[in-house]
Amino acid sequence: MQGNQELRTTRFSDVCGSVDELKRLMREEQVPDPQVMAGLLKDMRYMLEHMGRRLQEYAHFEQEAEILLERIRSLGHFRLDEGLSIASQVDASLESGQPTEEVIEVVCAQAEQIRDVANEQECQLRQAREAAIALYRLYACLRGKRDWRLEEGADDTATTSDRTAGLAARLDSWLPPSPHREHILDYLADGRAFVVPPDGERKEPYVAFESGGGGMPLRHVRWSDSVRNFYPVGQEPNPAGRQQRNQ
Repeated sequence: MQGNQELRTTRFSDVCGSVDELKRLMREEQVPDPQVMAGLLKDMRYMLEHMGRRLQEYAHFEQEAEILLERIRSLGHFRLDEGLSIASQVDASLESGQPTEEVIEVVCAQAEQIRDVANEQECQLRQAREAAIALYRLYACLRGKRDWRLEEGADDTATTSDRTAGLAARLDSWLPPSPHREHILDYLADGRAFVVPPDGERKEPYVAFESGGGGMPLRHVRWSDSVRNFYPVGQEPNPAGRQQRNQ
């Protein structure tokens, strides 16, 4: 997800939540706790940097994809019409019945021309296939651990409910209690968040929010209806924060 960046538990799942809370503290408390303010600003920097890195990954994808697409564009003229035209000439030559030696040699020469067209098309197909596979691998690298199967249409029969049920079964022991459980499952099911599996140092799954840039341990995720945002357990946001939006 974020390369070697150390995962940080943010107070909100996106920068907007942090901005709302910072404005609320400044306006309501006037002299807010410096540590709280510093934490909010550190969260903002973390999320901005994460989103910036992600945008750089998309920019790299665009550059590499353009190289691969240019390979396909540079394959040149497809000689299908030429090959079919020659085949029609052979047809016409053979319609006259018993061919003369001269006709036989003409037909054999035309057959070789068809072979030449076929060999060129085989080469073009191989090059196009290699470029397409490389493009797929490039996409798979960009996607990483994110589950985009619904958006990809990988399973036309799968619904969001199906995906939610599958995620619930797979992550059951790590999911927060209801109603937070249902909210985070919805985000995971439609690709707005994804789970970073445990590794050698981190013993539990971490949920990362794809567009907002924030994140927190999956079992600590909580949802606030009042501010329409996720937050880590024990840090329930002040409901007045949402009132700061766009003010």
